[in-house]
Amino acid sequence: MSFKGREVRSGEGTGRLLGLLAVALVALFYCSATVLADEKPKIKIGVLLSLSGGLEQWCSYMRQGVDLAASEHESAGVKILVEDDHSVEKRATLGAARRLLDVESVDALYTWTPSNVAILTPLAKKDRVPLIAGAYNEQVAKAGDYVFGAVVNNLLTPREIAQYFKARGAGRVGLVLAADDWSTSFEQPFRAEAGLLGLNVAYSATISPSETETRAIVTNLEQRHVDAVLAPLYGNALLSFIRRHREMKAESLINVGDGMFESDITALGGAAEGVTAMQIWLESPQLSEKVRKRFGETYDPLQLGLVASGYDLMAHLIRAAAELRKEGLPVTGENLNQLLKSFASNGYLGEHMLGAAPPRSGEQITVVEGGRYRLASKPASPVR
Repeated sequence: MSFKGREVRSGEGTGRLLGLLAVALVALFYCSATVLADEKPKIKIGVLLSLSGGLEQWCSYMRQGVDLAASEHESAGVKILVEDDHSVEKRATLGAARRLLDVESVDALYTWTPSNVAILTPLAKKDRVPLIAGAYNEQVAKAGDYVFGAVVNNLLTPREIAQYFKARGAGRVGLVLAADDWSTSFEQPFRAEAGLLGLNVAYSATISPSETETRAIVTNLEQRHVDAVLAPLYGNALLSFIRRHREMKAESLINVGDGMFESDITALGGAAEGVTAMQIWLESPQLSEKVRKRFGETYDPLQLGLVASGYDLMAHLIRAAAELRKEGLPVTGENLNQLLKSFASNGYLGEHMLGAAPPRSGEQITVVEGGRYRLASKPASPVR
């Protein structure tokens, strides 16, 4: 065997061939590693939603908002990882959060409800990762660094409910709460506003979210001549209370906070008529068209509000990550946490700046009529 007039033995040729092959393999590995490095997500966001267990009627819309935001920011290198909290079941929530933090090493953690804040706060602080809840309440306010609340301000919604009761002519009011961090957060601001308005809180009770017999509670409300009751309940307790209230022909006005949604109205049938609630309400042709194109769905303002809540917070986090890169800083939980204290962005639901309590309640008073929610007419504001 010869090459350019030089005789080459077969063993020597085989060695050179293997050497060239090794070089090619190294080059291929290097190129592949470079591609993989380029494709590495620039931000990983862990999302905790209730995808089973009864509370998914809210979260199915929020998830579409999350997915829509991610799809619109694909070039930003975002990776969304969704886990099921099984309707705020403690063990499931902790397990899901640990997978997101320990296995996936997410840069930020989002939970749709402040009911999860108490059990997630220690994890977020230990891992130095910002925890963003889909509502702000006293628990969020007291959680300290690494914990934020957005979209809905549950320190303001109970005050607006008290104002609505006053404007409707109520003088004696009641509270029926679930033994849950979300529900009990309504009590203090409601009592404070009731005191300012001269309302008499004539009755208060706390029950299990799984309670199925509330006849005694309705009896007590009637005996104390309660004109209006704030009952931020959900699940069995909500269905039982409203059914008993109607069956016993109690006449007090009911507001359920934002704890009653479409499947509850369907389950209650005529018993839901006239019940008032606080809901995120959004009329946006632009977002409606996006939802129609991506999911083939047409939503009412109630459903669209939930889509927007998921969309806005995901978009806010993605934009915050882009701002860090613009400043030459790595996207880490620590850096995100510091930036989120002052970073602002605009969404479908208005401006979001997580470093302070939302300046508005984020919800409007709605009433069930004809088996669906509509915006309630607002009486004149009470004079203080």
